[in-house]
This record gives sequence, structure tokens and C-alpha cells, in this order.
Amino acid sequence: MTEIEKMYENAGIETNCCKYAEYGYEGEEGTWFYCTKENKECWTYPNGDANCVEKSYPPFTAEKQIELIKWLSKRRLLNITFCENKNTYQLSNNKCTGSFCSDLATAVATLVQCELDFCTEKEKEEIRGILNER
Repeated sequence: MTEIEKMYENAGIETNCCKYAEYGYEGEEGTWFYCTKENKECWTYPNGDANCVEKSYPPFTAEKQIELIKWLSKRRLLNITFCENKNTYQLSNNKCTGSFCSDLATAVATLVQCELDFCTEKEKEEIRGILNER
């Protein structure tokens, strides 16, 4: 399980969308998605019952990462470090220090996981709201 998947699980997000559903638009039957596994459009995503549906967490998009960084910085002083000789990122604040990670998305996820231990239920709901956005 990746750090991003752990963050989703610890935040209480359910695996409710197909990992092959790439984009959606409104059609007559509802929302249509493009299936990257079958290379065709499918209206049963993301919760449907097509044979190719494999449930996963919603994508951890750049927009979600930015929203979480903004959320973290409003909560406490936020430090973002890039270690050039190791080509790694680390996020930290006065309560938590995330792991050194090879990509910024994973670094954000590790700090959010640590912060969840200090969050009120309202703050956890805010995080869930960001992570559940499609």
C-alpha cells in the first residue's frame, strides 16, 4: 500500500471509483467516463458494474495537493524542503515531520497522515472533503 493510499484510508475515504475511469461528462443516461483499460466510453463508472471496474481511491490530483498544502499552511507554519543531492521532498510543521519522499504528492500525503492524529472531527471532515473531490 502506498503512502497516498494509506492517507486515503486513514482519512476514512472509501474506494468507490474505478481506477480506469479517466474523465467524465454528462450524457443522457448520466455521467459517461472514458475507460483506459477497455479504451472505450462507459456510463457505468465510477461505481458501476461493468466487467472492467476495479475500485480504487479517487485520484490524488495536483489540485488536491495544492488544497491540502493550503489547508496545512493555515493550520500551522509549514516548511517544504527539497533535498537536491537526494532529489527528495519533505513537508514539516511544528507538530509533524513527514518522510523524505521522491515526489511531492507522497510528501504531502505523509504529513497529512501525521496531522490526522491531531485533527478535530471537523478538521478531518475538511480533509475528507478535499480528498473526495473529483
